[in-house]
Amino acid sequence: MRTGEFFLMIFDNFEFFFVSAILSFIIYYNIFKRYIFSLLDPLFLSVFFSYSGFVTVIFLFLTKNITLFWLSSYLFTQFAFFLGFIIFKPLRIDFYIKLTKLSSHQIRLSKWLFFISGFMTIISTLLIYIYKGIPIYAESRLNIIGDDTLFKIINRVSRIVLPVYMFLTIYFVSSEKNSSKSIKFFAVLSLIFIVVTSILSGSRSKIMALGFVFFIYSIYSIRWGDVFLFNKIKKFSLKFLIIAFLIVIISFSIGENSNPFYYLFFRLASSGDAYFMGYPNSVLEIIPKENWFVALFASPLNLLGLINESRVPEPIGFQLMEYYSNAKLFRGPNARHNILGYVYFGYYFSILFSFMLGLVLSYVRNKVYYKLPKNIIGSIVYFLLLICAINLETDFYMGLAGLIDIIFLFIPLYIIIKIIDFTYISN
Repeated sequence: MRTGEFFLMIFDNFEFFFVSAILSFIIYYNIFKRYIFSLLDPLFLSVFFSYSGFVTVIFLFLTKNITLFWLSSYLFTQFAFFLGFIIFKPLRIDFYIKLTKLSSHQIRLSKWLFFISGFMTIISTLLIYIYKGIPIYAESRLNIIGDDTLFKIINRVSRIVLPVYMFLTIYFVSSEKNSSKSIKFFAVLSLIFIVVTSILSGSRSKIMALGFVFFIYSIYSIRWGDVFLFNKIKKFSLKFLIIAFLIVIISFSIGENSNPFYYLFFRLASSGDAYFMGYPNSVLEIIPKENWFVALFASPLNLLGLINESRVPEPIGFQLMEYYSNAKLFRGPNARHNILGYVYFGYYFSILFSFMLGLVLSYVRNKVYYKLPKNIIGSIVYFLLLICAINLETDFYMGLAGLIDIIFLFIPLYIIIKIIDFTYISN
């Protein structure tokens, strides 16, 4: 089913869509109400789009556009994901932790990381603006880098250093004891730079990223006894979302020819695009079956030279788009875990695959929080791992890429910072 057909079907059968939305809301609310703390919680946005996908599948079944086979495949995998997620108890925040004084060594490392990540972010952003243009004004902001290898590397590096820069900016803006006047001034300028470039990116994810970072920092800073930001988060979150919504509307008005409100509705309603493109008429069955290990880990295997480029499978979303357009467009819907699991594991083992992804997300969200150091570096690592785990559900390959970035970019960067600090102290 094409996107336009799906939208027309919603308008023609709105009563079924409404029933699907209410039923799905009851299920999602009862499962996740104990796990989500704020509208700025990155888990909230992930759950919201997962909910939208759930609505889509129920709606497709009620309107007799998919068979019981596809409904059961989706429900078994989705409830397996839920089961894996609720294995670990919800994160509990202790508000009675005594204030922990960070060591001078930790503060010094944070300052080095702040300046270096800031320098890398600013330079990479300016290089993209100068040589590739400002994304919000580009004809296709998603393809602004193109096939330029150098800028692909720059863009990938910036993806890992930007959240690091954001965390440290918030840390030094909010910290009174650990910030000198010069660092505080640079931190304020950094905050302005991050906000402006997020708007110019024209990307919803980058605009929301600052809110997510703020939330994770606020709950993690409690571990060293700072409860100020978390106490403000509930009042701030709604204001931030309203401001972010207005910024998104403005950015779409600049970057898109269509009505921005229609575009937002389109984006929300098409959250289940992989389902309405793949399930009706059993279109998923046309996707070539691959060895599951190669299919899931083709990118790192190719990077290590263990498989040839020709063995890297074409993304499922690309193949679905190609089926409907009869042309290679090199774009398409993200294959959520239900779709990815069915194609590469089959009906039964896809259930286990979904359960494992839910379990990983739950462990990172609810257990890793307590296992990392009680300092700003620990909060950064927690955020990076949490985003990877969240992405595994919506886009497995994006989550895997994030984990690779942590291993091959963030860890070496941190080691370099340690070496610089050691050299500075030695001299």
